Amino acid sequence: MLNLLVLSHFAFCLIMCGLIWVIQVLHYPTFKFIKEDTFKRFESFHVKRISFIVIPIMVLELLTSILLFLYFPNTIVQINVLLLILTWLSTFIFSMPIHNQLLKEYNINFINKLILTNWPRTALWSIRAILIFQLIYTHLRF
Repeated sequence: MLNLLVLSHFAFCLIMCGLIWVIQVLHYPTFKFIKEDTFKRFESFHVKRISFIVIPIMVLELLTSILLFLYFPNTIVQINVLLLILTWLSTFIFSMPIHNQLLKEYNINFINKLILTNWPRTALWSIRAILIFQLIYTHLRF
């Protein structure tokens, strides 16, 4: 059962890690090429569609991390949970407010800020993917 929990958590983390890299290096920079007169519609489309993808995965990732913390509380799991909390905080403190501003108006400064402040999330998901792989490699036997 524990192996399935760890593998599920790893899968959710890997999905988010891949997605955040695509968003960071491709999608967010594309915002700069959207015309101002259509930008609000574009941003609204982006927020609705990306939320449909990321919210369920992020919630499942959070739930599986909590279960791991409760049933397998080693150092790697504890660090993983801490980094996941930082990821969520970064999302709520930086990403969501910037998207809310971009829903109101096209602003190149906000777009640049979105790209810049998304790097910590990208790094956190990448580090977590490596940590969880390390957990699988060192603690689980299949």
